[in-house]
Amino acid sequence: MQRAAYHDKVTIGTASVLGVGLYTIPDAGRLTRTHRNTVGSWVRLGYVDAAEGDSRRLLSFEDLISLRIVAKLRGAGVDLATIKNAETQLARQWNVAKPFAVGAFRTGYGAIITALSQGERPVAVEGSFQEILIELIEKDLEDVSYDDRSGRAHQWRVWRHVTIRPDLQFGQPCIQGTRVTTQTVHQFIAGGDTFEELAEDFGIEVEKLDAAFRYEEWLSARRN
Repeated sequence: MQRAAYHDKVTIGTASVLGVGLYTIPDAGRLTRTHRNTVGSWVRLGYVDAAEGDSRRLLSFEDLISLRIVAKLRGAGVDLATIKNAETQLARQWNVAKPFAVGAFRTGYGAIITALSQGERPVAVEGSFQEILIELIEKDLEDVSYDDRSGRAHQWRVWRHVTIRPDLQFGQPCIQGTRVTTQTVHQFIAGGDTFEELAEDFGIEVEKLDAAFRYEEWLSARRN
């Protein structure tokens, strides 16, 4: 069976975008397990950037990683004004546009605490909040890789054998080392194909195809 070819090219308005992670608000909500309405409100309020294109608000891969940080901090009880203030301070200190999506965020613990503490509504930096921040930096971001030159996030290992890279398939989850999206695998299996058939057609081990399918099932089970 001949499977469809894959290309990272899309047109937004009159401009062609190649090799860039692009996410609609529902996409971003699905991948970060954050309700789409919540993501939409953060975008409208300016806590996450978005570009207009084809009547859609589009988020970048760096926005996707930033959303994980915002969601975790909100879960720890940090208000949005404090988060935005901290982002602004860190952006100025590290000279980057999106500080939540750079490698410095994993090593700048003291700077992050200071930035959050100087928010409009200062947060407690002891006890449970400190534990949340440590978990965020050491655990939640352990699967994010950063470019050595720019320091920007360039890969997110979301599942065993599954990664998200902005330069592959518009940043959709793919089987690691391939251009085959997890959604593609799920669609074929749901349509009646077997893992063995896909393994032969794609040249990918059954174990990796199974992981891709399970990842999509996991996302669907947590869809808002």
